[in-house]
Amino acid sequence: MLDKLRDRLRRRPKGDGKADRRRAPRYAEKLATANIEGVSYPLRNWNHLGFMVAPYVGDQKVGFRIKVRMVVPFGGRPIGISADARVVRIDKRRQELGAEFIDVPPKTRLQLEQMAKARHARGSASQTV
Repeated sequence: MLDKLRDRLRRRPKGDGKADRRRAPRYAEKLATANIEGVSYPLRNWNHLGFMVAPYVGDQKVGFRIKVRMVVPFGGRPIGISADARVVRIDKRRQELGAEFIDVPPKTRLQLEQMAKARHARGSASQTV
């Protein structure tokens, strides 16, 4: 058993020990919000697949299904996006909640993809947040 643990530790990625699991770049936000189950939080970053809010203090747990309404400034005006999401990460120390979109209506999915494509074209993606 100890040998298996040693093998796993040797195979850890270099750097901070955490591999970036994102499938798409995230877009940092400063003026956006995400309303989760009736409580508003600052939206730290998002992409067409999910989002992160911080600071987050609440009762959600990994695996919970939540309703979210994001309001993101885009093209000089606020754009509201409502969707269901699944909590995939909670970091109590950093006060972060990460979630992936699920069961997104096709029109909303298209809107998210178009907004992400436009942000990407402007070069405003942030891999570090």
